[in-house]
Amino acid sequence: MRRTFAAVALALTLKGAATAQTPVDAVGRVIDSAVQAHAFAGAVVAVATNGKVAFIKGYGLADLEQRTPMTEKTVLRIGSVTKQFTAALVLKLADQGKLSLDDTLTRYVPDFPRGGEVTIRQLLSHTSGVMSYTNPRVMSQLKDAGRREWTIKDLVARISTLTPLYEFDPGAGWSYSNSGYMLLGAIIEKVTGKSYAEALKAELLDPLELRDTQVDNLAEIVPDRARGYETSKTSSTGFKNADFIAMGAAGPAGAMRSTASDLLAWHAALFGGQVLKPETLALMKTPARLKDGRLASKNRMPPAWVPETTEYGFGLFLGNLNGHVTVGHGGAIFGFNTWMETFPDDKVTMLIMANTGYPAAEQIGPKVAQAWFTSAVP
Repeated sequence: MRRTFAAVALALTLKGAATAQTPVDAVGRVIDSAVQAHAFAGAVVAVATNGKVAFIKGYGLADLEQRTPMTEKTVLRIGSVTKQFTAALVLKLADQGKLSLDDTLTRYVPDFPRGGEVTIRQLLSHTSGVMSYTNPRVMSQLKDAGRREWTIKDLVARISTLTPLYEFDPGAGWSYSNSGYMLLGAIIEKVTGKSYAEALKAELLDPLELRDTQVDNLAEIVPDRARGYETSKTSSTGFKNADFIAMGAAGPAGAMRSTASDLLAWHAALFGGQVLKPETLALMKTPARLKDGRLASKNRMPPAWVPETTEYGFGLFLGNLNGHVTVGHGGAIFGFNTWMETFPDDKVTMLIMANTGYPAAEQIGPKVAQAWFTSAVP
């Protein structure tokens, strides 16, 4: 009888082990469901734990017409994830003593209106008040801007003519501003004497050996480059080709391309202290404050698409997802959407890179995180 009970117990244990859902299984189920629902044409999903890749896999197609599978080597645009690279580059120049975060804009862009009231710190944290050139209130003043390969200098000059140019007085509120990051690009070029792309490559990308990460160039032949799509209710495939956008129109605010493995390596290096001095990295992850001392979120301009409990540092959103502290940034640009979060207390980084426009990745990301954290440990 004892042998029979022991055999039954062993069988049940083995059955439970065979059916237990590991974090990788759980993530796969979420993404498979998204593929079936045509949430995106293709995506690369990756997770790193303790700085090492735990999971990386491509789903769907990188090119619908050529039927090219999405793989871990696929190169995709990352949109506003670019901002954390721009911010880190500015902070590295500060570490080198080449600029101060309290320098005013006038020092580097002398003719910009009210530039003497705007600091680099405010540009980094979206508290400068400078109107984003992608804000619907002023987009009509930059007709066909997205189809032109602007230099940073030329686009900054056009931004300076926007009416209104400021949403609020510098330091008095928070509003997401692509203009602010274009101005940071102008500062980088002034300080380094190089183009933004050259400075980024020399200061960050080459030292960290991020070989698949660059400011995107449409004229360049890029092996494994994905094509971009948008969802379509009228197309038989469920997708349509994304509208064209010149990379000069996105620049330091959103023009980079990368791969999943490079982005995981980037967060491991950045948060592992390989890029910035400890005190500078701490500033990057510190919630922005207004001139009156309040958290920047306390006077956030509409539309308030950022969660109420989320703050902003320098190029990074600082939040909380189901009780897990998060540090990261999403990215949306025509035909592409990226969700990337590091959970510092858990020592986990998660990433979804999709070749379909918003919200292809950012809507699914929290579901992937929940699946990973609530499933059994492998």
